[in-house]
Amino acid sequence: MKNGKWNEFWSVPKSPCDPYGRCGTYGICDPHFFSRRFECDCLPGYEPKSPREWNILKDASGGCVRKRLESTSLCGHGDGFVKVANVKVPDTSAAVWASTNMSPRDCEKNCMRNCSCSAYASIDIAGKETGCLTWYGKLMDTVHNGEEGYVIYVRVDAVELAEIAEKWNGFLKRKDMLAILVISVVSAWFVIILFTYLWLKKKKKRVRNKWNKRWLDTIGTVENQVEGSMSHPEIAFFNLSTILAATNSFSPANKLGQGGFGVVYKGKLSNGKEVAVKRLSKDSGKE
Repeated sequence: MKNGKWNEFWSVPKSPCDPYGRCGTYGICDPHFFSRRFECDCLPGYEPKSPREWNILKDASGGCVRKRLESTSLCGHGDGFVKVANVKVPDTSAAVWASTNMSPRDCEKNCMRNCSCSAYASIDIAGKETGCLTWYGKLMDTVHNGEEGYVIYVRVDAVELAEIAEKWNGFLKRKDMLAILVISVVSAWFVIILFTYLWLKKKKKRVRNKWNKRWLDTIGTVENQVEGSMSHPEIAFFNLSTILAATNSFSPANKLGQGGFGVVYKGKLSNGKEVAVKRLSKDSGKE
């Protein structure tokens, strides 16, 4: 601070694209150049004037020149425009505000009619009108502006248009192939999961049937043992009080199963011996 005022004695650009014309004529600067090693690139249809300085020294002061400068023309030989979105428009000192209330299509025709017109932009004015801005001569100080900014259309020759169309078609083909691949993989996984589910379900059913068969066999064995004990006098019989005590009064918790003649219960005698007791139903016909 000097004499009560702030004096700037040193500063740096906040962005590598802040200096005017950072990437030269027909160049475009990208402050978010993380995917590349250099913030400068050329507009569609153009290439570095000095590749060595551009690629090795990272010096873009020479700017860009049109590809096939000697072999193609930008005037009535199949030339057209390529869209460049989300940019700060080039220096408008080389631009002309052609008209207000002009549609984008009319703006394109207006630029196409003049062989010196290198780019155009259809710009809304305060959301009320659409104006046509056209550039003549060199394009300078174009900057990518992230997700915001304007759309400009740069004039390119017929060869460049064909190459861009071919790249776009290749991209669409790759996109279609990727979609087919994803659908195929998802379908294959669906079939595998469905097959696994059905196999596990079938296996579970087989295991359940196997255990049911074992359980029914066990009940049949117990029934045979009980019926055999009734037909053999040498097997001991117990009075009702002993049976009630052993089976906890035929508690449902002691139930082993149910056969054709009644319910089978497990029991435990006073001497600790475990027994199976069948309580005959009224319809069993047994006495």
